[in-house]
Amino acid sequence: MPRKRKPPLGLRKRGDPYYATFSHGRRTVRKRLSSDYDVACEALNSIRARADRGDFDLIDNDYKWEELKAEFLRRVSLEFTHGFLLRPDPSCYRGETQLRR
Repeated sequence: MPRKRKPPLGLRKRGDPYYATFSHGRRTVRKRLSSDYDVACEALNSIRARADRGDFDLIDNDYKWEELKAEFLRRVSLEFTHGFLLRPDPSCYRGETQLRR
């Protein structure tokens, strides 16, 4: 009976799916990848390559809409709770489309 393949560094299996768990710089990256080992390894390599490209300011725009929206709303909620505003009119964060003069 052959041995199981040793997963690459940063790939963990919890239950059925594989997860990416590694740190890059001072940030910890944790993402659910796939149930298939080969697909999870490819996804892990692409996530690591993307993080490395970010060090050299080679940033792509391959983000999921849900992730962008969650990150933006998290940042805005922190700014509102701590009293910091980037723009003088906070209605621009609430989706209001009316222009004010």
